[in-house]
Amino acid sequence: MPAAITEIQTAMVTLLNGGSFTPALSTVARKYLPVYSLKDLQTLTTTIVPKSRLSKRVSRGQRLVDYEIHVAVQLAVKPDDIDTLDELTLLMESIEDYLFDNPIPLAVPIKPDEIANDPIYDQKKLHEEGIFLSLLTATYRLGFE
Repeated sequence: MPAAITEIQTAMVTLLNGGSFTPALSTVARKYLPVYSLKDLQTLTTTIVPKSRLSKRVSRGQRLVDYEIHVAVQLAVKPDDIDTLDELTLLMESIEDYLFDNPIPLAVPIKPDEIANDPIYDQKKLHEEGIFLSLLTATYRLGFE
């Protein structure tokens, strides 16, 4: 049986691959290290990456576990291509909305408790490498006895 965070990541991949976005997401993949060459980033790349796990005891026999998962979106762009950058920023909002509105397909479907878009884009990566990189961090909470 895989770790819970792995099950959540895999379910997120399934969910996002089934969604309809503009621009269209290429195949969403689960990875531990979302590092790509500039050549790889000529097409939109979306990667699901584990970030953290936080457990908290809420009673003698119960605990809550928060799983944070990154949704990393990357694309090689010209730093002054405002239209493409605006489209990518809107895409991140669309992914966020989609995750909030659609439960991930687990044995007990769940929706995220919280989603952060930080950074909205990585300024240094855009300036120095011509790569748009944006991260959503989705937090899923599970209860255990």
